Amino acid sequence: MPAFSVSDILSTAFSNRKSHLSLPLQFITHAIYLQVSFVCCWTALRTLKMDARRSVPFAVFLQLLFSLISSAEIKPILHRKYPLCDLGCECPAEGQSFLLLDCSQRGLYKLPTSLQFDSPLSILSFQGNHITSLAMSTFSIVDGIEELDLSVNKIMKIDNFTFVPFKSLALLRLSHNYLSEITPGLLEGLSNLRVLEVGHNALQKLEKSTFRATPSLQELRLQYNPIFELPEDIFQFLPKLERLDLQDTGLVSLPSDVFKPIPHLQWLSLSSNAFENVPEEALSKAPKLESLDLSGNDFTSLGELALFRIKTSLLNS
Repeated sequence: MPAFSVSDILSTAFSNRKSHLSLPLQFITHAIYLQVSFVCCWTALRTLKMDARRSVPFAVFLQLLFSLISSAEIKPILHRKYPLCDLGCECPAEGQSFLLLDCSQRGLYKLPTSLQFDSPLSILSFQGNHITSLAMSTFSIVDGIEELDLSVNKIMKIDNFTFVPFKSLALLRLSHNYLSEITPGLLEGLSNLRVLEVGHNALQKLEKSTFRATPSLQELRLQYNPIFELPEDIFQFLPKLERLDLQDTGLVSLPSDVFKPIPHLQWLSLSSNAFENVPEEALSKAPKLESLDLSGNDFTSLGELALFRIKTSLLNS
């Protein structure tokens, strides 16, 4: 076994924030720190020619010892890796392979800035809080996080480039908030994103370049937003899209070529909209469609809907 000097251990434990020492060894280093501190105090007392055993009552001696322990900051190792643990978040256990940092329903109104994690997490959840906005400086180092849940908050604004640090993010939940727009810059940096949930917001308009930064997207949920109208080339940057939820978005019609850029579309919900006629021309541009929901619309002719169902064999209403 290699030998470690006291200075080596102390410098590793206290100077290097990314130390990979085992949990017991880190507590040993704290013990060494306490011992060194005690010796220093004892030496100081002897230098002042004071007999600590007679001059200092035992209770005061214990208080001194406890203050040394407090100054050593003996906290769980995970609290140094994940500062949000100090805000009451439920942190992963040491050695847990599927890491989840759960800050859901913690009464949070604002997130600290420059959040960073020395060890990668898989899932980060802030669901069910009172967060109203996210600044570009909110996240700093978040390598390895694949799922981010910000749903069921009160988010009205997210700065552009806020999610750039999330290089590995595959799932982003922003549903049940108060977002009125999604600018192209909001999704910047999310080239590996596969699922985006922004249902139950206040989205009124989508720009044709909204999804330019998410070419890997496979599932998009926009339900329950007052969108009313889709640009014809809204999906031009989503060649891998397979599932699309447009339920209750106030749509009256669809551009004839709106689904042309997404030839792999398999699941589509257009339920609870304001269609009077089946958007047959638009649907014909989705040759791989397997499941279609048209329920809850005001079709003028039930015969037209029945005929469409027979021709396409898409019965899911």
